[in-house]
Amino acid sequence: MVFIVTRGIYRLYLHPLCHFPGPRRAALSNDWIYTISRAGKLEEAFERLHRKYDAKAIRIAPNELHISDVSLYKVIYNQTSQFLKEAAHYDAFMTYHTTFSELNPEKHRIRRRKLNNYFSKTSINKIESLIVGKIELMKRRINVLKKTQSINVYNCFRCITTDIICQYAFRDPKDMIEKTSNNFDGGFIDVFDQVTKITWDMKYRPIMRKISYRIPESLGRLLSPAANAVVGMRNEVRKSIRRYREDPVSEYPTILGDLILETSDESLVLDEAISIVVAGSDTTAYSLSVGMWHILSTHWIQQRLVGELRDHIPDKEKMPTLVELERLPFLMACMRESIRVARAVPGRLPRLVPKGMSLVIDGKVVPPGTVVGMSAYTMHTSEELWGPDAREFNPGRWIQDNAKTLDQHMVSFSKGVRSCIGQNLAYAEATLILAYMFRQYDLSLSDGSSNTDSLDKFASCLRPPGILVNMRSSIN
Repeated sequence: MVFIVTRGIYRLYLHPLCHFPGPRRAALSNDWIYTISRAGKLEEAFERLHRKYDAKAIRIAPNELHISDVSLYKVIYNQTSQFLKEAAHYDAFMTYHTTFSELNPEKHRIRRRKLNNYFSKTSINKIESLIVGKIELMKRRINVLKKTQSINVYNCFRCITTDIICQYAFRDPKDMIEKTSNNFDGGFIDVFDQVTKITWDMKYRPIMRKISYRIPESLGRLLSPAANAVVGMRNEVRKSIRRYREDPVSEYPTILGDLILETSDESLVLDEAISIVVAGSDTTAYSLSVGMWHILSTHWIQQRLVGELRDHIPDKEKMPTLVELERLPFLMACMRESIRVARAVPGRLPRLVPKGMSLVIDGKVVPPGTVVGMSAYTMHTSEELWGPDAREFNPGRWIQDNAKTLDQHMVSFSKGVRSCIGQNLAYAEATLILAYMFRQYDLSLSDGSSNTDSLDKFASCLRPPGILVNMRSSIN
């Protein structure tokens, strides 16, 4: 008890961050932020606190600040940044030493160098036929389902992006498009939903992380549906890796091919594979679903997009290549605005203030070792960066004279040396899927559809029943 009281007095009145405003509970322990995190509206809570205290830095944990000064994003996240990732946050994903979670900069550079080439624009263009092939499978499934029901595009898009990334990662598509039941339910969809439920538990309850990582898988399955889902996903990916070892011949290049054949440490390959599969599926699918909802909710946007596609694609059965589609300005504007507004990973990406760094916010010095973070939510809702309609879905902003300058404010994939490796794949998938959907179908929102009110479980997720869309084959 004496220790707890003494620690509390230190954190409230003597800690180097005691001069920064924030809830008293946040200064005392992680319990406050853990509770808010589980509600799924973390960034909105931070935004209210910034307004309440009229401050650009607020204390959200004993040693952590949330920053809203958009000019500092490039300071913290850049190509030569010395702001290292915070261990507690990235260890929560339990995919240690992967391109995503590796803390050591040199080890990260080595791992990323092995994978970079697979995600270059040139490499993504080479797998266009893989993406289009999955789109054709998706269309066949839609054409059956649409006769009797509206289509859950959120689940539908999660199926296709998972099939694409699994095929590209280790030549083992999960056939989610064809195997999931009813309206693209089941399969890895259920796994993703379960995994998102335990993200904050793993960060703010590290003892749970340690226990779950060490107990036998059979016991983990019994203790928790979420743990059961994680074990199931790891086992499925493990099978894919072993199948690739036995037969590495592939029609397409495989992201993890060299790593699988060169590395005897299965756990290292397994963690990287899971990281790539999760990052390469749910986030793109969510962004597409949010984009679809906004386009279908605004008549002029849908009319202009469909008009552009019909003008440039007179025969809907002869779809252009990705390179040709990328020349359609309004299609590309809709794609970019979908990704901007969706903010598929909305929250802060915690970093440590390095030694020797003089970081001053609101006239106060932030000492080395402090955890600081900024978010896509803050950046993408900033009227300073995007204008008074920052919170609105407006593709027109991407075809104005200053459109080229807007990319520097897009942080959906973060920025700098630790930015998401898969952004070229996400852009390609989103461009092709939007083009096929709006050129080959007449679309409208179903009365029973969700809106875009989402929950932040590190990655955003839509509430049930998802985005439901009525689809009819386009007549011309």
